[in-house]
Amino acid sequence: MTLPLSGNQLKKLTRRLRDRTAQPADRSALDEVLLYYADVPARAYHDVEALCADLPHARPMAPRVKTLKTTLEKLDRHAHLHSIAQIRDLAGLRVVVHGPRTDQDEVVRQTAELFTTEAHTPKLIDRRIDPREGYRAVHLEVQRDGILIEVQVRTELQHRWAEQFEQTSDKLGRAFDMANGLPTRLRSPVPSPWSICSACSLVRLTPSNGPRLKPRQGHLPPGSPVARS
Repeated sequence: MTLPLSGNQLKKLTRRLRDRTAQPADRSALDEVLLYYADVPARAYHDVEALCADLPHARPMAPRVKTLKTTLEKLDRHAHLHSIAQIRDLAGLRVVVHGPRTDQDEVVRQTAELFTTEAHTPKLIDRRIDPREGYRAVHLEVQRDGILIEVQVRTELQHRWAEQFEQTSDKLGRAFDMANGLPTRLRSPVPSPWSICSACSLVRLTPSNGPRLKPRQGHLPPGSPVARS
């Protein structure tokens, strides 16, 4: 199985999707592309699973690929993306490490070796050193069968934090994602799981206009942080 579209075809398809001029044939082509992006990490998952079998403190999670909806949202938010192939996290794998950061470092090292070839060396992005709104993990951008796959290696605590953040973001909508966030007065440089849960109580959902931020008097202590995504 090979990528169904060439690089130039992907750029043209991306432009039509962003401009909302896509035809039914374009949507079918995108479905085929996303199917390929689902198939490649599914096969790569078995290699990671075999690696983790020798590492009792590491557990791989099912591979994932962005849906059509989230792919279009990503293109809308990032005008610099000229091709779907530039979306670094279009396809991904996660590994949860049940141990300290030293174990996490070892899993990262062995995973990087697994995906290293003569043509490509995985790119390491350490979100522990450079966190995003409190999110911490180690990301590896690897190549397999002509596409990028993002491998996220998290400790158990980092994973729980990320899952809580994502669930809260789902409740609050994209206004709560890492690109937008909450109003400045509610932001914190290092959000905590407590602050994320607190953010949920600030939201009132209305059928007419979606999520609306509505602080309640006396709910938060002075200076209490509220996370944003």
